[in-house]
Amino acid sequence: MKNRILAVLLGLVVLSHCGQIEVVQNPVDPVMENRIANDLPLVGLGEDKMSLSELILGEGNNDLTFASSIVFETALDKLSFMPLASVDSNAGVIITDWYGINDNQDRIKINIRVINQTLEDNSINVTMFQQKFDGSKWVDTKTDGIQSEKIKNSILEDARKLQATIDLS
Repeated sequence: MKNRILAVLLGLVVLSHCGQIEVVQNPVDPVMENRIANDLPLVGLGEDKMSLSELILGEGNNDLTFASSIVFETALDKLSFMPLASVDSNAGVIITDWYGINDNQDRIKINIRVINQTLEDNSINVTMFQQKFDGSKWVDTKTDGIQSEKIKNSILEDARKLQATIDLS
């Protein structure tokens, strides 16, 4: 009981001194303030430096917006039955959460990355992960690359049909 009273008193002493803390905002760097005000990149890369998108996709390929991409929208529609963990339309990435199959003894997770907006085989990457419940924990099992390929082909086939319909209308 004495320990509790001591703890309460100590807490009151600490809280009473908190009101005396002075909060001062750091001054903003004028260069950063100018960049923010003029909607410029926050980091100056210099003329000989490449942006992150150029590093990832190569020079001259800065089209990272997949929000209106037929491939991206088709993939999102195909995975609508699964819970989604993350969707980034600007990067073209869809990550599902685990989805139970076979009376919840197995579960799968699918990651999709739309690489570009063409309707070619290399415009999308599909990776599937699978786990089995052993009674106490989930254990990774060998993933079936053929199943990932089937998912990718199904997405591309539907996207091509949709594109053909759009082109004909």
